[in-house]
Amino acid sequence: MDFQFLHRPEPRKFGYKPQFYNEDENNEDGKPETRRQLTEQELFARRLHNNWERRRTRREDSRKASLRTIIWMAFIVFMLLFFVFKFMNF
Repeated sequence: MDFQFLHRPEPRKFGYKPQFYNEDENNEDGKPETRRQLTEQELFARRLHNNWERRRTRREDSRKASLRTIIWMAFIVFMLLFFVFKFMNF
């Protein structure tokens, strides 16, 4: 066994090399890279995201509409009670 009491190992270095997308670069075929076609999986993911977004907004709109209906109904009930108590002389 080899003990080294005062040995401090050098910390690992982070070797991050950023990669940038250059649309003007040529692809592997030597032709200029054109807009790539979306795969079926990507199309499905986009459709799914759009459907979820539509459902979420519809749900929020329906909540607003139901709250608005409740407020109107409460207003009408209070107005009816007001007129009943005012003209019936209770």
